[in-house]
Amino acid sequence: MDHQNYTIDNQPVFSLIAEEDNSTHEIESRRFQRRRPGLYPSEASVEFKDGSRRVVQGKCMRAAWYRSSNVPKPPGTNVGLMMKAYLGKQAEVMQVRKWKEMGIWVDNNIKFFDKDLVLSGELDAILRNPMTDKLMGLEMKTFYGYPAGRGLCGIKRERGSGKFLPGKPKVEHFLQSSLYAWEYKDVLDEYRLYYLERGDGHRVEFKVGFTERNDGKHQCYWQQIPGRYWNAYQEDRVLQPYTIEDIHSRYRDLIKMLRKKQLPVKDFCISWDKDTIEYKYSQSEISKTNYDKWVKNPKTNKLGDWQCSYCDYKDQCQQDDLTA
Repeated sequence: MDHQNYTIDNQPVFSLIAEEDNSTHEIESRRFQRRRPGLYPSEASVEFKDGSRRVVQGKCMRAAWYRSSNVPKPPGTNVGLMMKAYLGKQAEVMQVRKWKEMGIWVDNNIKFFDKDLVLSGELDAILRNPMTDKLMGLEMKTFYGYPAGRGLCGIKRERGSGKFLPGKPKVEHFLQSSLYAWEYKDVLDEYRLYYLERGDGHRVEFKVGFTERNDGKHQCYWQQIPGRYWNAYQEDRVLQPYTIEDIHSRYRDLIKMLRKKQLPVKDFCISWDKDTIEYKYSQSEISKTNYDKWVKNPKTNKLGDWQCSYCDYKDQCQQDDLTA
């Protein structure tokens, strides 16, 4: 291992943080990880119509296509993201230990494979509801900071707009949990999405479920579970404008495109136009603060999809768009 050189008063000093980062890069570069071939629940997405507008939520199908087609990612390890993932995993270990102490733990890290959708997934935990003695599946996520808390926990009165914004799960997490809930619907009595704030231990949970429509399809919904830790609570089920069948359909479309080696259209954009920004602000997907900054100086304060900003394939995607 190459050690990083730091000095204080011209004397060499050992930097533990620098050494940790160095070790992370080295370990990642020589990993021989081979995951089971297939699509991932974390890549779930859904498409629906809002009037005449096409809306896509969840992960970008093109990014999933790149990964499944073994398109190489850019070299280098993002140590910051790896540390966040590590902290999230350790929080999950901590909670499993707590649930065992409470006597409600049944199992955790349960792997499954759906042959129809070529879907390889893993449930975080199965607990026993002490009030009903029935089984409850659970997907656990961690979050940190005000922007994440604003969406998950809600705001009773948003500064500036005065809006009441009830807490709601992140769309990506909800779609993933919906897949799990459907996969185990004959085994589990209910399924929940559980959030833990890494800074102060703040928690919020949502029930994930379906209601059958007249056409036989199953409309997805979430419902906030009452407890001590929420800011803006909405009691009723929040029905979504799509079904679990719509989520499955996107996977089938992706499978077809992979077999044809046909690149999907990109679902997101790194810089939104004015019409998109106004629409997303009307849906409370943009905070009043960020919206006001954009209004004041749209060229400097551009707004766009975070999926593009953090995508490993953004350079490849831009190149493919130019040569299409």
